[in-house]
Amino acid sequence: MVCVERGMNGAVCVRFSPFGKVTVKVGAGGAIRLYASGGCPHVIVDVAGYYTAGTPGEGGFTGITPTRVLDTRTSGPCVSGAAGRQLIVAPTPPSVPADAAAVALNVTVVRPGSPGYLTVHPDGLPRPTASNVNFDKGQVVANAALVKVGTDGRLRLYASGGCPHVVVDVVGYHHG
Repeated sequence: MVCVERGMNGAVCVRFSPFGKVTVKVGAGGAIRLYASGGCPHVIVDVAGYYTAGTPGEGGFTGITPTRVLDTRTSGPCVSGAAGRQLIVAPTPPSVPADAAAVALNVTVVRPGSPGYLTVHPDGLPRPTASNVNFDKGQVVANAALVKVGTDGRLRLYASGGCPHVVVDVVGYHHG
């Protein structure tokens, strides 16, 4: 696992995979810190965009210290079934306001029982055909997702199979 850390208050982690993306608020002097949980991996960091400082207007983005809003390993059960699982993300104290239009997430699937995919989408709207995380049996896979906030500040999680445990961290939000 390689983590991008913003200060000592929180980290956004990417498991070893050919792909991984994160949105992270930079620390003092515009710096981020990378560390690996084991070994000495080579890491390539590409900056694909940035957000300017100041007070964001409508649609503007605010990066926050990562806040864990779901970990089914401790809050059970795994994500399964046609209904999936509902998750409240707005408001998320102390940082995400109730009127957030979208949230930036780090979504991790943990050791599913069979291959499949996970889709995170606005609650109250039909599930899209796109997935946010694809996985094989027994894998731990993370990916970044930017998801519109649904009815009453809620998202819906759907797993196509494997009954994976899911970890969701909010790393920022877009203003409504």
